[in-house]
Parts: sequence; C-alpha cells; structure tokens
Amino acid sequence: MSAAAQIAFACQRALARLEGCLPPQAPAPLGPPPRALQLESVCIRRSLEELGCSAPSISALSRIFSVAQASIQSTYTSTYQRVSQELASTFERGDAALKQTFDEQQRARYISDYHRARDELVRRLLEKIVSARRKAASADEVGRGNFSAEVVEVLERA
Repeated sequence: MSAAAQIAFACQRALARLEGCLPPQAPAPLGPPPRALQLESVCIRRSLEELGCSAPSISALSRIFSVAQASIQSTYTSTYQRVSQELASTFERGDAALKQTFDEQQRARYISDYHRARDELVRRLLEKIVSARRKAASADEVGRGNFSAEVVEVLERA
C-alpha cells in the first residue's frame, strides 16, 4: 500500500469515528410545511367617518392603524412559523396524519388569536378617539386647539 493510500485510509477511519460523535441529524420533514397564515386586514375609514372625523384626521389615523395592524400581522406570522417548525421536529415518520391535524388546529388558533388582537386594536383606537372628542367638546371654544392634531397626538402616544 502506498503512503498516499495509507494516509487516505487513516483519514477515513478518523472521520468515521468523528461521525459517531456528532448528534443525530434532524428527521426529514413530514409532508409539506404548514400553509401560510392568511391574516385579513381591515380598514377603519368608515368607522372614523361615522365618528365625524375630518378628512386629514381620517388619513392620519388610518395610516397609524395600518402600521399597527401590519406589526401585529408580522408578529403572528413569524411566531406561527417558528412554533410550526419546532412542533414539526417532535413528530416521528408515522405521525404524518397527526402532524397535519396539529398544523390545522394551530393555524386556526393563530388566526383566531390574531382576529381578537386586531379587533381589540380597533376597539381601543376608536375608544381613544371618542374620548378625545368628548374632551374637545367639553373644553371652552378658546381652549380647544386643533382637534385633528390633538387626536393624532393622543393616538401616537398610545
């Protein structure tokens, strides 16, 4: 056996021993990954119009709400993806049907929780607007200031 062959053989043996020291590889994923969350967005323009907000206020408040809604969507989506991956690693090869059931239940739960969070955001935003309008209406005409700026300022602090 040549010197190069002996070196190659020794390296192969060393690599085989090292392979036994490594942790086991993660199991191959069972089936397709879970479907992406379809999180619906809502528009609050009509609600703001019904409250009697001015056009500039509606525009500003709608933008503020859209940013907050997008943040909630992003949080729910990234958390769902992370948890789905962690959960998938706990299933064995023969558990594909069980995994699919868990995926569907988890997906439904995240969508439901998102809807509750989004609806609570809408409720709190509209509540703050109603409160700011009441304050503005009860103040003297001189001390009222600019309602649009006042409402936007209150909401930006929230």
